[in-house]
Amino acid sequence: MSASPTPLPSPAPARPRRRWLKILLVLLVFFAGAVVGAGLGVVAVVHRVRMFIEHPERTPAMFTERLKKRLDLTDAQADQVLHILESHEKQLEAIRVEVRPQVEAQLAGARREISALLDDHQRLLWDEMYERLHRSLLPPLPPGPSP
Repeated sequence: MSASPTPLPSPAPARPRRRWLKILLVLLVFFAGAVVGAGLGVVAVVHRVRMFIEHPERTPAMFTERLKKRLDLTDAQADQVLHILESHEKQLEAIRVEVRPQVEAQLAGARREISALLDDHQRLLWDEMYERLHRSLLPPLPPGPSP
């Protein structure tokens, strides 16, 4: 009895490589990382700028530390730089106090003009936005000397 050899099943066709899918995933991860990195960078910059705006009295010490590291200042040099920056910070604060009413007047004028263009609902939203922006960009001035 001669048995005829049973034919072997033909192998399944090879799945096409999904190289494009891998490339797409790598690009997606790359762009997601770029977006997250850029977002964190913006948050860091905004935080630093707000800190300088809200606490100008800290600026001389922080700037002195940065200069000390970058310029390799001695302690004596850093003390002198801090004294200079503190002196100028006081003068800058006096300028801010002097011009603040003019800045406030200009902002109030812009607020009124924009409000005039808006309907009631838009005006409510605008007032909230303006107040939030005003508080963050123009924090209250430090108390002045008593008369």
